[in-house]
Amino acid sequence: MRWGLRDQRTLNTLKKDTNKEYDVAFGEYYRENHTIKSIIPAEKIAGNRQLNNLMELIIEEAIDRGAMNIDISLDSAGYGIVELRIGKKMVADRLLDKDAVYGLSIVCRRMAGVDYENEFKSNISGNIRYEYKEYKYDLRCAFINTAQGLSMSLRILKPATQLEDIGMLGFPDNVETAFRESLKANQGLILVTGATSSGKTTTQYAGIHTVINEFEHSKNIRTVEDPVEYTVSGVKQSPVNEESGETFSKILQAILRGDPDVILVGEINDAETAKTAIRAATSGHLVMSTLHTNNTIEVTRVMQQYGANYIDLGNALQLVLNQELEDRLCDTCRVERAVTSSENNWIQKRLGVNDIITVLSEAGGEVDGKKCPDCEGLGYRGSTLIVEMLEADYVYQRALNKAKDNTFLLEQELLEDPDANFYPIGRDVFRHLKDGRIDFNTARRIMKKQTGEGVNEINKRNEGE
Repeated sequence: MRWGLRDQRTLNTLKKDTNKEYDVAFGEYYRENHTIKSIIPAEKIAGNRQLNNLMELIIEEAIDRGAMNIDISLDSAGYGIVELRIGKKMVADRLLDKDAVYGLSIVCRRMAGVDYENEFKSNISGNIRYEYKEYKYDLRCAFINTAQGLSMSLRILKPATQLEDIGMLGFPDNVETAFRESLKANQGLILVTGATSSGKTTTQYAGIHTVINEFEHSKNIRTVEDPVEYTVSGVKQSPVNEESGETFSKILQAILRGDPDVILVGEINDAETAKTAIRAATSGHLVMSTLHTNNTIEVTRVMQQYGANYIDLGNALQLVLNQELEDRLCDTCRVERAVTSSENNWIQKRLGVNDIITVLSEAGGEVDGKKCPDCEGLGYRGSTLIVEMLEADYVYQRALNKAKDNTFLLEQELLEDPDANFYPIGRDVFRHLKDGRIDFNTARRIMKKQTGEGVNEINKRNEGE
């Protein structure tokens, strides 16, 4: 969301440099000294104490609020603004002096180790390694020209120390157990699916660290990624470079000649990569990759569109995880209310569970009549991971042989077979609802996103009984 001058009430609630310690102080200095006759060199701006202190403050406040991204830009109304991506929302956080945005772009580019002398050079990217509260964060930085001026986007990646084991991801016990067992396999394909920014890379790297810890660095692990997001000691990591012809499939084929034990492929997005990954997964290599699908069942259809037949897929596949990253209700200010009969009816039928919820949680935003200090009145703090799991065991292979390319029939077979290790996302939505991590509207939106034909048909049948 962007704000114009008419939204003055909203703007007045944002953080500002009222004491002239940071951007306002720099802005006044800049306008007084940067003229046609006297130009402030970029090197001096890069070392400006007020701007460096402000940049650190912005980063640390974003980390404290559980933000995934920081955007710093000029608004068309003539002021600078800092916005944070918290969960799925872009939230305005701070107003800036308009000239300080230019100064921050120089400070940020220097911190990211890229060219900051040329003020007109943009569309470049870099990396900031930032230490805060005993953790080391990686910030992926992109600098892009807009009609208003240069904008900055900083993606905050979790510290490697928070990815040391899949037990830190918050999966339910049965999903964590299945994932952990799959990571011990000598060969097979583990797919993590979901939309952009659903935490797939984080899950993959937690899996890599789990393998390292389980086998005490005795596995030969290689990765091919675009870009390499987390660096891991002892893992050989190769970046994709499409311009020079270094594609996922070509690097993967080269990696296979080195006979690695574990291969992480950043993404399967074409037929050649899909076929090579399956071939590797059936010839003595454990392969982990990601795929863009709405649920675990769609993996069959998408992989077949990439040219993989259901027999090869059935032989290769070990486990599929589908993820959703959703806004997490703030534990400090969330409020509880009784569930209505219509909500309870929807929960029972749509989520496919026999348990009962008597209380639902909603966003609050206030504590004792004042803005919540932990979420700054937003009602949400950070994200929570919601997961669906499909283990590709003999039950899955039997269902796949029967359903072939019919995903509706495949889902129906798995839902009706008590021996199938299939954990539908509805069950995890129920878990998060019951524990007060998400509200009812979030639950409905997640389930609406799922195709869910198989569940709907079963529900219709149950209603008729």
